[in-house]
Amino acid sequence: MANVNRIPYIDVFRGLLMRLVVLGHSIGNTDDIMNKVILSFHMPAFFMLSGMCFHPKTSNYNSLLLLKKKSKGLLWPYITFSLISVLLYWLLLAGTSKDKGVTVAQTLIGILWNDGQYGTIVTGGFWFIYDLIWITIIHVLAKNINRNIQIALATISFVSLYLYKADFYFSVEIMRISAGYVFFLLGDLLVANKAEEKIEKMIRGGVYLLLSIIFMAITIVTCLNNDSILMYANRYGCILLFLLSSLCGSASIYLLSRYIATNDFIEFVGRNTIPILQMHFFVLMITHVLWHKVAPHANNMEFPTYLLHFMIAVVACSLYAKAINKYFPWMLRWNYKK
Repeated sequence: MANVNRIPYIDVFRGLLMRLVVLGHSIGNTDDIMNKVILSFHMPAFFMLSGMCFHPKTSNYNSLLLLKKKSKGLLWPYITFSLISVLLYWLLLAGTSKDKGVTVAQTLIGILWNDGQYGTIVTGGFWFIYDLIWITIIHVLAKNINRNIQIALATISFVSLYLYKADFYFSVEIMRISAGYVFFLLGDLLVANKAEEKIEKMIRGGVYLLLSIIFMAITIVTCLNNDSILMYANRYGCILLFLLSSLCGSASIYLLSRYIATNDFIEFVGRNTIPILQMHFFVLMITHVLWHKVAPHANNMEFPTYLLHFMIAVVACSLYAKAINKYFPWMLRWNYKK
């Protein structure tokens, strides 16, 4: 049974973004036109959505209690599902062409630091959850700082790291966290200033869909005139075009989610982004291997092929998420009680 406290269109928003993540990884090629569009905004939109969901219900909150509450929803599932990823790595990749020759200790370091060397091997798309944990900590601890100072610090840190290409250990993660924090802070600001309530008063029904199409058209034009964006590797191309495509793409999916309002399957995906995010890499790896055996001369990047990989991954990961919720709910909620 769905949590009555959840907002359906927020789960739809998250579910649509998660589908885009799986589709992008099904395509693989970052220069593919469809993937180029997806990559131009989907991760910034995730950070913005996280900021929208952060806002505490009361201004009289305790920072430590809020931090504890937020960590339950991020830190615990990050650890449990990362450990599963390590196990799957050793079961599926060890001894294959994809084996990076890392030790058990190094895979555990990958969970702890999620750095570019080991983190990509053992946690895949979990770089987002890892960065979000740090962003949440920073945001909670800085919540009492003047809002203008928060905005200035977030902007300066992102722009300065982008311009100067800082190169030191963990610099990639710091830059990515800085970029993510800009969008997270924007999402928090939107809710704090009751932007959604104002949007509801101005927009109704089919206008949501019309505006979603317009914003997506702007996103497509913008990103196709920019270099391919890969947020994990801190590839943004022109910073202004990146910001424009990210904001317009995020707005497009948000408006589309408001138009859809509620959809059981998309909401299910939105409620289970962590297990789906963790498992879809392994599902896609298996489907690609099997496809090469069935059709060795086929191109994985062709539309019908990657659409097939996408559909299989969505179904398989949804079944996996259902199993986790039914048999291992403690992996998602550390204080789970029957």
